[in-house]
Amino acid sequence: MNAEQKKHLADSFRIVGMAYFGYYGYDALTAHPIEYVALIMAGLEFLGFEYLAVAILGD
Repeated sequence: MNAEQKKHLADSFRIVGMAYFGYYGYDALTAHPIEYVALIMAGLEFLGFEYLAVAILGD
């Protein structure tokens, strides 16, 4: 895989992570009462996607 393909793949992982957190995190924040477990899980998923993106770029 060349450098441009790695950058594209890393950006794709970042976008998926942000979309996941945006959808599930917003849903958890707007629930009454706030669903803290879902919010934390969405945050961890976001961090996981970010880790994958950084790992791909560091390879």
